[in-house]
Amino acid sequence: VNLYQCRRVLEPLELCYRSLCACGDKTIADGSLLDFLRQVSTFGLSLVKLDI
Repeated sequence: VNLYQCRRVLEPLELCYRSLCACGDKTIADGSLLDFLRQVSTFGLSLVKLDI
């Protein structure tokens, strides 16, 4: 998985995060979404947990 693929995943999620914060839902944005953003930013997609 390369950096381009990570960016393609992160961009819409970051948009969701910013949108939630702008609407006053920072508590929701700072939950699992922020955790996932940090995980992908730090480790890429190779360590993402998949629920199957």
